[in-house]
Amino acid sequence: SRRRHTRYWSDWSSDVCSSDLTIFCWTDSEDLEALVGDYGRVIRYGSSGLATGQSVGDTQFATIDISLAGAETTRIQSQLIGSYNAPNMLAAAAVGLHFGITPDSIIKAIEGYHPHNNRSEWKRIGSNDFVLDAYNANPSSMRAALENFKNLGKANKIIVLGDMLELGEFSEQEHQDILLQALSCGA
Repeated sequence: SRRRHTRYWSDWSSDVCSSDLTIFCWTDSEDLEALVGDYGRVIRYGSSGLATGQSVGDTQFATIDISLAGAETTRIQSQLIGSYNAPNMLAAAAVGLHFGITPDSIIKAIEGYHPHNNRSEWKRIGSNDFVLDAYNANPSSMRAALENFKNLGKANKIIVLGDMLELGEFSEQEHQDILLQALSCGA
């Protein structure tokens, strides 16, 4: 939530602003833009910035139209489940560009990445399809994963949820909010 982000940002922003740290900021989030403000070392990505692009519909695997450093737009299809991964793909591209990786290498890396870390994985076991998105869950990633799950054109869907750790005083409310969303997913 904005309140939680603002509190955490204010806790460490004075240290960040006095360092030579570079921040990568998704421009499509007003909350994040407000938090970084006019801090000098911000690399932006999203609808504007070093890596720009947008999700292409609700495809099974995250697909984006991307432009790297102002170059011609290219369509990239990843092996990550859900359009909610579009900002992650743009972030990876922005980091790559910042560190001098060529656009062609960035595109090949994003398209060739197969998750095996319990995040945004599509698994088929027998005749059953599974979306495994369990590592280091947080409220925003859970909301996005549940929205994607709701939109999957599959019958007989089941959701298995676990704890979201390290939420402090917000834990009970965030878990309750996620449960209510999960109940509306048609599982």
